[in-house]
Amino acid sequence: MKLIVGIDFGTSTTVVRYRMEDSEIIQSLKDANGTSDIIPTVIFRNSDYDTTEYGVQALTSATSAVNGETIANFKMDLLDPEKREHAKELIEEYLKYIYSLFKEQTKGLYPTSTEINISYPAKWDDTMVKIMKNAVAKAGFEGKINGRKEPEAATRNMLNNHLKELQRAKLLGVNKPLRIFMLDMGAGTTDISIFKLTIDDEGIPNITELLSYPSKEEVILCGGREIDLSLQDYIFNYCKGKGLALMPDCVELPNVKHWKDLTVSPKLKTEQPFPLFTAVSLALKYSGRNDLVDGFSFDRSDFEQATKEHWKKLYSLIKSAMAQYKYAKPEDIDFVCLTGGHSAWYTIPKLFNGEGVCNYIAKDGKDPDALNFKKLKDEPWRMNAVLDALPHESVARGLCLMDQRMIYVTPSSNNVWARITINNEAGEIIQVVNKLEDVLPVEKEISHEINIERNHVFGDLTIDAQIDIYIGETLENAEHRVLKLKQDEGSVLGRLIGVLFIFPLLVPLALVTKLSMKMTMTDEGLLEIDGEFKVDSSSTKFTFDDLQLIENK
Repeated sequence: MKLIVGIDFGTSTTVVRYRMEDSEIIQSLKDANGTSDIIPTVIFRNSDYDTTEYGVQALTSATSAVNGETIANFKMDLLDPEKREHAKELIEEYLKYIYSLFKEQTKGLYPTSTEINISYPAKWDDTMVKIMKNAVAKAGFEGKINGRKEPEAATRNMLNNHLKELQRAKLLGVNKPLRIFMLDMGAGTTDISIFKLTIDDEGIPNITELLSYPSKEEVILCGGREIDLSLQDYIFNYCKGKGLALMPDCVELPNVKHWKDLTVSPKLKTEQPFPLFTAVSLALKYSGRNDLVDGFSFDRSDFEQATKEHWKKLYSLIKSAMAQYKYAKPEDIDFVCLTGGHSAWYTIPKLFNGEGVCNYIAKDGKDPDALNFKKLKDEPWRMNAVLDALPHESVARGLCLMDQRMIYVTPSSNNVWARITINNEAGEIIQVVNKLEDVLPVEKEISHEINIERNHVFGDLTIDAQIDIYIGETLENAEHRVLKLKQDEGSVLGRLIGVLFIFPLLVPLALVTKLSMKMTMTDEGLLEIDGEFKVDSSSTKFTFDDLQLIENK
């Protein structure tokens, strides 16, 4: 069986996922600490011990008092012809570390073949793609190595997670196009892809009419690193405004980034208060300025003011991309897909839904140049539905799904309800299929339980099991079908009652009787029933074939 590996080598983090071809489970590659499945793209030359560290350990050393050289953001140097050769060497070195983790963590797997998918920005040319594929091979990975465009991989993950939601909303179907605006927001840059997505008759997603912006020639730095610098400046200015000039070592960028990722971003999203990070707090306490620690506050208004230049630049990128896209206007965009670790900010949806940032950027009524993403404003879920909990892993997960075909599921054309009745005691009417919300196939568990009495002297036992099914627009006007479990000799219910009559003295007077069933409406709109009928400790299973149609009203 084939092992499929997805490597999303990023500017600040690297994410690796893998799965066996016959499994739906996507596994995470862990860093050497055994817990982190998001691996910092950092190399640290430790001068104290003359060693080299990678990933989490490198980042830990870089943010501590250890002497050495921190090497980060070297992926960006691929774009500079003068730095490219050195960047290639660093990438190959770093990927050898990734391979050592992979080799150790997959040694219990015995695939017949291996396929490695490495992602790259859609704007990269073949030369850049070849560099990445060669780096993967030189790192030690064996098997077929493919370069995959990041939008294609992220789209695969989005479809895998949200195909039913898209089809339930009638946005996506076989050969029905969907206009997608994708923001891939990394540490160094933000890449925009606008394209048309369709799924063909074979279940294969196709991307056409693609615009990648900015182009490879336009190196526009607009990413998480800019937020880091803005937060760094904010802390310096906060302390300076209170009469204390901090030493630069107290507010190193790796520390700021760590604080931003673990504290600032999630706390601002939920509008909760949070403290300064440890290095600054300790420096202030040693300086006798506990008042600065205790008095620190940082809300959304402070954040937006501190980072407004970044949001202005980002919105300018969005507007420029839409201006260049000749196939659709902002009001034609069906969905926004967000990927990358920098996409988790609460501000991002506000750039599309008219709420705006900084009280004027992209705000309806205040920004005369604001774009009208009408569908996103009217139905915000068109963006939020694909804002997954870990957007920075969406590309890596999608890379593991490149071989899968999308199984198109059919919306139900009718509502369906069901009710179980045992010995004239009716259970609750349960809605099995809601045509406004469900797409096929749909499964529903239904059960009903009663106590029945038997004649202990004569052993008389009467059991009648009935299933009512209602199909239609409304329950009042639905077609009503009455099905009963067959009780003739040889039937499942007949055999069950026969067992109880064989040992009548062992059967109690009051019997707990329960009918449980799973109703399924298949892709073709056919109802299937798998159930179990239990009386005391005896039970029997049944299917639709064991039911007899009594009435069809």
